[in-house]
Amino acid sequence: MAYEYTLEQRRRRVHNVVIGAGAFMLSGLEKIAIPPLVTEIRNDIVCCCVKLAEVSLPRGLTSIGSRAFEYSALREIRLPCSLLRIDPCAFFGCASLKEVRIPSRVNNIGNSAFFDCSSLERITLPKRLTKLNYILNDRCKVKEIELPPRARLSGDLINYWAFPEKIIASFYTISSGTYTDSKDVYIVSTFNNCKSLRKAVIDGIETELDGKLDLEDFYFIAINCATDGNEQALAYVADNHTKIMQNLIINSDTAYIEKLLSLIDFSAGEINEALEKAVECESHEIYILLVRYKHKRFGTDDTGERFDL
Repeated sequence: MAYEYTLEQRRRRVHNVVIGAGAFMLSGLEKIAIPPLVTEIRNDIVCCCVKLAEVSLPRGLTSIGSRAFEYSALREIRLPCSLLRIDPCAFFGCASLKEVRIPSRVNNIGNSAFFDCSSLERITLPKRLTKLNYILNDRCKVKEIELPPRARLSGDLINYWAFPEKIIASFYTISSGTYTDSKDVYIVSTFNNCKSLRKAVIDGIETELDGKLDLEDFYFIAINCATDGNEQALAYVADNHTKIMQNLIINSDTAYIEKLLSLIDFSAGEINEALEKAVECESHEIYILLVRYKHKRFGTDDTGERFDL
């Protein structure tokens, strides 16, 4: 289907044209050019048009309604810079869609917007997004995803994302969950199903992963970012340093314990607790490291005689 913007329309200065809900739903359309005056595409406009492979959208378009292109055969879609909103399920089940670039002015992407897009390999999200909904699921094939730097993740959002091998994000985003009162529990639940995850780049700091981003990995990221001068990460490490230390001792992460000791001034009591944990975990190397820190910081002469393997 094509449309021509006539001289009569120009003369009458027609503006803000809307295409009604379900206008071409279940039709045999193979391509469609949306008129240049249309600013809003409402729900189900070409829903279930399984032969529809080409769409041309106008420059002034501001919103795409729910299920607008659901189960179409789109191979690509060029979204105009004027777009502000993509409603739920807008591109649900577009199994031939390989790449989507979402314009920078979009401030809301509805739940399931790109669910079951089984050929989708790349999606570019606008940096201005402040809330990221359940827009993708594990049927997508996106290998690398960059999360908006000021976005707050919705619940266990990433649990739907088994696919990414690399996540690029800010420390703010990965630590800003509202899923639970416990930030640590939130982080574990958020990234627990990312079985293919091998790398996280957080505020430019790269951390290697082994198949998912668990709590220990998050501690590594927090320490790395804090070491690089990230104030938010440093605040998190300072607030949780004893808990982080206990976890690192249990997992024998000597290198990160050294980094943690360089960031935080532990009290004598906290170091004693860490020493007890090192004894419990039979970690001689960590015990000696903590003894040396204690001697340097507090001038004690404890030389490690309490450690008995």
